Amino acid sequence: MTAAHGAPASRWLEAAEQELTGLTIEGQRSAWVYSTYVSDDTAQLSAAANTRLIEATVRLAREAARRPTVGLDPVSASVVIESGSRRALRWPRSSAGG
Repeated sequence: MTAAHGAPASRWLEAAEQELTGLTIEGQRSAWVYSTYVSDDTAQLSAAANTRLIEATVRLAREAARRPTVGLDPVSASVVIESGSRRALRWPRSSAGG
């Protein structure tokens, strides 16, 4: 699931939070599997899950920086503003570095 690009701010924020929550849970589960069953395969699974979380976080931060906060309650608006201000400008746009 990805945050809807053209959605109103409140729906976008909800979708972004759901996406990051799902990826965080996936990452934590794969990290637990790796720490319990240490092997090259479980290390690769854990690293791949972490990469997906990092890429989604960077993508959503870039989107948040461009997203207007009109119509959001003050707490939600501050989440969008804070997310956008922390964006990682030096990170590649894809795992291929492009």
